[in-house]
Amino acid sequence: MKRKIKKDWILTPGFHHMKFFILKTISVSLFFMLAFVTFCLNTYGYDDDSPGKWWKNKKVVNKLELSNDQMNRIEGIFSSNKGRIKELDSDLKKKEREFSDTVKNPNSSREEILKMNNEVEEVKGKLRKAYIDMRLQIRDVLTPEQRTKLQEIRTKHGKPYP
Repeated sequence: MKRKIKKDWILTPGFHHMKFFILKTISVSLFFMLAFVTFCLNTYGYDDDSPGKWWKNKKVVNKLELSNDQMNRIEGIFSSNKGRIKELDSDLKKKEREFSDTVKNPNSSREEILKMNNEVEEVKGKLRKAYIDMRLQIRDVLTPEQRTKLQEIRTKHGKPYP
């Protein structure tokens, strides 16, 4: 009896099957997105004591021959963007919780789930845009030679320096 029910459930493209598929797809997507954001925030130094602040690493500074002005400008860019990025990350976590609650609610409609998914994606896009904008601002402080050297350091050490 169980086998027949399971077989019918798999072969019947109904609402429950669709809801399971959507939930599974969204869960996997959220996991990878959250892992990516966490990786970026931890790696790129969103904590003042983090080693992600490569412009504070004496070895990197020496290899790139960064001037004090460049280091100060990079720190200023980082400081001016840090609050916005943290705020967006917090918003994203909140939206993801709301989305998860909506998906788990058996009374949620397809439209509500899709709307919440769109809201999560919107915040995710804003976070990515803010992060990329900061990286580009920092990149603009470096000379082409310094960018090349920084990329070499990144490749050699497996560090995701911008």
